[in-house]
Amino acid sequence: MANEQEHLTPDTIDEQIEMLEGRLQFLPPDAPRTPEMQVIEALQEVYAEERRADAASLAATWNRLNTSYEATQRSQQPALSLVQMRADYERSFPMNIKKKLANWRERGFSRLALAMTIVALVSLLSGLSIGVLLVRLPHASPANVITAVPATPFPNASVTPYPTPFPSATANPQTATFFTTIQMVDPSYGWGITNTGRVEVTNSGGSAWRDVTPSGLDSPTVSAFLGIKGAWIASSVQVSASPGGGTSMLFRSFDDGQTWQQSALPFAISQMTFVNLQDGWVLVGRGVAAGSEAVDIYRTTDGGQTWNLVSSASSDNASNPNALPFGGSKTGMGFVSATTGWVTGSEPVDNFFYVYKTTDGGATWQHQDLPLPAGISGSQPAVFAPTFVNDQDGFLRVNFTLQTGTYPTLHDLYVTHNGGATWQNTNLLPATIYDFLDASVGWGTDGTNLWMTTDGAQSWTVIPQSEPFNSVQSLDFVSPTLGWALTAPSIGSLPNLLKTTNGGHTWQIVKGTLP
Repeated sequence: MANEQEHLTPDTIDEQIEMLEGRLQFLPPDAPRTPEMQVIEALQEVYAEERRADAASLAATWNRLNTSYEATQRSQQPALSLVQMRADYERSFPMNIKKKLANWRERGFSRLALAMTIVALVSLLSGLSIGVLLVRLPHASPANVITAVPATPFPNASVTPYPTPFPSATANPQTATFFTTIQMVDPSYGWGITNTGRVEVTNSGGSAWRDVTPSGLDSPTVSAFLGIKGAWIASSVQVSASPGGGTSMLFRSFDDGQTWQQSALPFAISQMTFVNLQDGWVLVGRGVAAGSEAVDIYRTTDGGQTWNLVSSASSDNASNPNALPFGGSKTGMGFVSATTGWVTGSEPVDNFFYVYKTTDGGATWQHQDLPLPAGISGSQPAVFAPTFVNDQDGFLRVNFTLQTGTYPTLHDLYVTHNGGATWQNTNLLPATIYDFLDASVGWGTDGTNLWMTTDGAQSWTVIPQSEPFNSVQSLDFVSPTLGWALTAPSIGSLPNLLKTTNGGHTWQIVKGTLP
């Protein structure tokens, strides 16, 4: 508990309260309030009567002291201090909420409890909901073939052909709806998913959106988009407390979201990727142990109608040299073709790159080593799944955790120009989010700063930034000048969809919320 409190200093909370109360003083009564402002006003109202009582008590004390002063004349000093005290107290009325919060701390409330109380009040007022979903599924037989079926209780469902497509449903309007995921295909067309589980499509570069949410979709957790035609969206549901007690509902569309096919799958999808409209893979988490993680990999060759279990990483196959290792924490998977792909992760071993490659669609795996950057030694690399801009050129992010030095973590971007046969490191850069148009042109950000490269990450140029480019969580460029960015929410605000038309030098808010 003590460690958690260190991150919530009173100064930070007090400064936020002062800022919000300062704004409230100038807002008209009918002006909209943020949830935090509503909390402040509610608490001010609670203590209004006590403030009036304090004021009456102070007035009585003032009168007694002033009368005594005038009667005795024992001091030649004017009562300026008392006048100042009264004036200061009256001016402090709007800030008494801050003093009440301080009193709560003195009565035994911890800083963390105070912050949690404020967050709880904000959540009640704003209608926010927080869900934690932990799903695991028992180990499946290597010969298991999963056929996607309509949404009926599993395992009593039988194998059926494609379900009959049905039209998209329009979600109920939400006042605080915003994007959590976007993927643009070209300057006009793009996909988006909102915090309320809606699936949106734009044909105007983000200035207008069309709701194409499939009926029955609940809290999408994983998505994959492939151009205008291909869209796969899955939501996982926990059905028991035991490991693996979960299922997934998979929705797929091949006509711009106009119709969807719905499938029930007996596993909870952790990650999903497609290389074309037929070939795709899902990674399923099976539980973690000390320094190890069990996963299953399923493959489809018919667009998601049926799924084959092609590989498992578990303690049962530890002696199989061609199996994906049970040891290590997995960070994800990436494929460049129907046969070639990678699973990446980290392991607490110095200078060991957790990179495993398949050339047969995921059936067998071999370790692939990467060269260490100059000057890096005694590190524990964390490797993240590769992304490809074509069948030859790809990028792979690696974080190096150092035991000593000024910077505990360094970031490097590895590149390949031969389809992943070999990888070469480039230059260390603080960026953790990248987006590339081709083998040469790309951008990187750490959420606040923006860099651009025109030589395949061999060198980077910083692009000075200002608001609204801040707390960026994704980049999506479709040309050297045109791109989008999605910002993460900060206190008292909602995420924003930003757009640039000059390569990232300036940004404008396109659509922060949806009706």
